[in-house]
Amino acid sequence: MNNYIIQEATINDIPALIEVFKSSIKTAATHDYTTDEISEWLRSAKNGKRWTELVEQQIVITLHRNNTIVGFISLKDKKYIDFVYVHGNHQKKGVAQILMDELIKTAKKQGQSTISSDVSYTARPFFEKNGFTVIRQNKNKRGSEVLVNFKMVLTLPTV
Repeated sequence: MNNYIIQEATINDIPALIEVFKSSIKTAATHDYTTDEISEWLRSAKNGKRWTELVEQQIVITLHRNNTIVGFISLKDKKYIDFVYVHGNHQKKGVAQILMDELIKTAKKQGQSTISSDVSYTARPFFEKNGFTVIRQNKNKRGSEVLVNFKMVLTLPTV
């Protein structure tokens, strides 16, 4: 993909990360989650402490186009994918794949043999395409809603 730049996020990127997060959910998740479930999911955008901790404690890889963040992925504790979001205007253009490929390279460099994530219905096909397998279904209570996702794991290929 031409005209894309990969960078690690900084504290100054938090407003853009939140915008990508919200746009991604509003665009992609509507086929898999109810309006009320999406509203509960979006409430986490208001948790400033969580966003600061994301950038300060995880590796957050961003993909930029025309000086704008169009997607991001994060690696927590060197082995857990915490966030993967692509702005609604940039979905289905290979952004998530570029981010996943970069994250896998990072995890391998850090000596990891497996990585895992808790994946939404919406993201599950993408993760399966990348070789992840479902370990179990999770039910997460958020406010008055229960959001279902899936614990998935990938054994990293050895070089």
